[in-house]
Amino acid sequence: MPHRDQAPGDDAARIPQAEHAVPTGDRPLEVSHAHMNAAHDHGEAIPFAPSVPWLVRYDDSWWVVYERGWLRVTDGPTAADLDQRSARMREAEGEDGATTVSGPVAGSAADADS
Repeated sequence: MPHRDQAPGDDAARIPQAEHAVPTGDRPLEVSHAHMNAAHDHGEAIPFAPSVPWLVRYDDSWWVVYERGWLRVTDGPTAADLDQRSARMREAEGEDGATTVSGPVAGSAADADS
């Protein structure tokens, strides 16, 4: 399936995967749940959005959870899409995960008046 930004008739199969890869250098492609939990506890791992905790931004990359740990997203266009969509999700949900469309967030100035 072509990437949504791919020009019509452009056959992605002819492009070597390395051209789409995010450079990882000597950084790991997989980390354990314990490693990611520690990164989260230290504020280094940020969820894609509060409602999507199984995708995380950590070590300048996106990571997806699986049964034995976390895998680094190495496809450049996919990582770019995740960056854009995460920004939209965070904006819609609010940084703390509370949706503010239906009313004030608990603890806000409007809440103090009640």
